[in-house]
Amino acid sequence: MTTPQWEWFLANTADFSKIGLLSAATGKSITLTLNDRESAKFVLSLLDPLAPYIYPAETCILCYRNGQLVWSGPTMTVQKDLPNMTVQVGCLGWFEYYNHWILPTGNLAPPGGWNTVGAMTSTP
Repeated sequence: MTTPQWEWFLANTADFSKIGLLSAATGKSITLTLNDRESAKFVLSLLDPLAPYIYPAETCILCYRNGQLVWSGPTMTVQKDLPNMTVQVGCLGWFEYYNHWILPTGNLAPPGGWNTVGAMTSTP
């Protein structure tokens, strides 16, 4: 049995274009849970050429296993540790990221609020 080859890429969230390979990242881990929160995290040196390009929600991580994309998600937390010259990056899965969006529907609550007792009708 062969050992799986993992490659983690930093990419733009808007179009998934790759910025670079995160080969120097350490402590890489992915948490995959069925019907629950998926996440990934890693630590990168602040001296790494890719460190200045990591922005919350603007960049994402693409994780490939043996050449197949198996996980991706936007970067959400970027914590710089200046004494150690590292940056700790936390990512969420796309489902978790979009699960917290508030989508405008155009239906605004009337001034008196919504009456939810019995039938769904608005109160004057």
